[in-house]
Amino acid sequence: MTTNEYLDEHRQVIDVSGDLDVATARALRDRIAHRSDNTPGEQRADGSVDRDVVVDLGGVGFTDSAGLNGLIVAHYDCEAAGTRLTLVNVPARLRRLLELACLDSVLHIQVGGSH
Repeated sequence: MTTNEYLDEHRQVIDVSGDLDVATARALRDRIAHRSDNTPGEQRADGSVDRDVVVDLGGVGFTDSAGLNGLIVAHYDCEAAGTRLTLVNVPARLRRLLELACLDSVLHIQVGGSH
């Protein structure tokens, strides 16, 4: 698995390529956690900060249960840090796995693919 990171407006974007499996899930989770803590965010009218981390999964080929678990844990880690984790460009196979596990109702998945 490889990642490419960049800041898009006030959102940290992490592009992921390769397999998301037992060998790589922890590394992605750690990368997301690091970004959720270091994303500048956008100031809301009420003074709070809106922080977003976007994970672009368009380059992911294979995902196993460890990969799914890594996404779930990253989601909850981001929530605890006050950050919203959004998944974009989710491949059809991974999207189906998320639906079968009822995770599509837990995770923030943007349909349409743009950041």
